[in-house]
Amino acid sequence: MASTRSGTIQGAVQAALDAAENGPFDRLASEGAWAPARTRVILALLALCYAGQVYGSRAAARQIARDPDFLRLAGEASPDICTLRRMRAEHRETLHRCLVAALRFVAEQKIALGVVTKVNGPQLDREASRRIVMAAFTDSLELDGERGAGSPVEYSILFATKPTQAH
Repeated sequence: MASTRSGTIQGAVQAALDAAENGPFDRLASEGAWAPARTRVILALLALCYAGQVYGSRAAARQIARDPDFLRLAGEASPDICTLRRMRAEHRETLHRCLVAALRFVAEQKIALGVVTKVNGPQLDREASRRIVMAAFTDSLELDGERGAGSPVEYSILFATKPTQAH
């Protein structure tokens, strides 16, 4: 992923990251979290996951852990699910910018293949937002499933009582 080869989706995402300001990355590093370079790599990988319609942080973490470029650059364990969720929340604007770049790259490939005729910028922006929301929603479903595991919920009470009749 970390390659900046032009003409690739990775290169498009890297260019979007290069245009991002460093402030949020420096702040995160000063808090003792991931170094700014690794933060950028993780955000790029998240954008690529979302571009590939991999939304849940659990699935994204598995995909990132298998990425040889990340492993080479990071030199440490891949980020956990909580780190991915936090990065999505804290760096949403940068992630959005990277995802738009990835979606634009895919759309331009489709133009080259003759599948579509033009790139609609506002639609790409809305689609990137939708995918980030979908990731948060997928994570909330996973969290609900984790909390609810082992404690069955009784829904029959909702249907067992008859409504009272007014006279």
